Amino acid sequence: MKIIYQKALAGGLCLCWFVGAALGQTNQVLYLNGTSAYVSIPSSSTLQPPNAITVEAWVYPTATNANGCLIDKSDGQNGVSQRTYELKWVPTGLDFAVCFSLPVPTGQPDYAEIITPVSEDVWTHIAATYSTNAGLAIYTNGSLATVTNTYNEESFIGLTLRQTTEALCFGVCPTVQALGEGDTFASGYMDEVRIWDTNRSGAEIAEDRFCVLTGTESNLMGYWNFDNGTADDLTTNGNNGTLEGGAIIVPINGPDVVHDGVCGAPYIDPASLSYSALTGFRQKILGPRGMTIAVETSTNLADWSTLFILPNFTGEFEFDDVDDVSLPQCFYKIVAQ
Repeated sequence: MKIIYQKALAGGLCLCWFVGAALGQTNQVLYLNGTSAYVSIPSSSTLQPPNAITVEAWVYPTATNANGCLIDKSDGQNGVSQRTYELKWVPTGLDFAVCFSLPVPTGQPDYAEIITPVSEDVWTHIAATYSTNAGLAIYTNGSLATVTNTYNEESFIGLTLRQTTEALCFGVCPTVQALGEGDTFASGYMDEVRIWDTNRSGAEIAEDRFCVLTGTESNLMGYWNFDNGTADDLTTNGNNGTLEGGAIIVPINGPDVVHDGVCGAPYIDPASLSYSALTGFRQKILGPRGMTIAVETSTNLADWSTLFILPNFTGEFEFDDVDDVSLPQCFYKIVAQ
């Protein structure tokens, strides 16, 4: 039996603790200066799987006055040019949003995109997914943020990902910048960049977002964590990147938020927390599937009782605790059995 997550609710204040092993080395991240820095990776069929893709990274935007391409496999021009997919952050006035777009179908100047807010000067985990039978989705910090399967009110279900010969770039939309059409360099930091040839589920994304991968995971086509001081691909696909325009790899500034959670363990998603005077605090558990977990509760951290047991956790579970409506404080923990 192992306690893998604890959560305290006291007077409406949420405090969370993750219990996990410390990494054996200092995490390093990609720094992008917003004016010239980027990573370039030669085109490969493994980076543009036609039927399903997941594009994933931790991002830390630092300049609200500039667009910035984060992960871009395109020439950055119009919908009928060489564009496969683009994940970028865009200014929204006072803050940022992350946008994921695909030009579909081939030969037409239309493209589908979805957008969701992110914060400046904060590490956020982003995962954008596409499949021919499910459309586009963005997950932030392991939770579904937005989804669509249409472009210009037309369905793109059944359409495959456009294939191009363009390089994959981190930090820039290259051709638009070369044409002098505005600042498209990203300003900030990136880490744990991953390309998968499958439409990963919310549970799978939540399960792995704090992990350092081995590079041998099923369906993983490209993996860059920068910890060896390079932009080399840690899979066997050889999608190695080159640091360009002053891009550098630096130790993470401050606490290692990127790995500050339990890898592969269920956790209570803080973004899903809500309260009702009738049902108390509503909470959502995310994590790996198949394990048996119990949620226990206490008012004093000494005496614990089992709230419920999930004998075959499916990866996502939402619950209310009516008893905590009238309590001055209530504590929860997830226990693997």
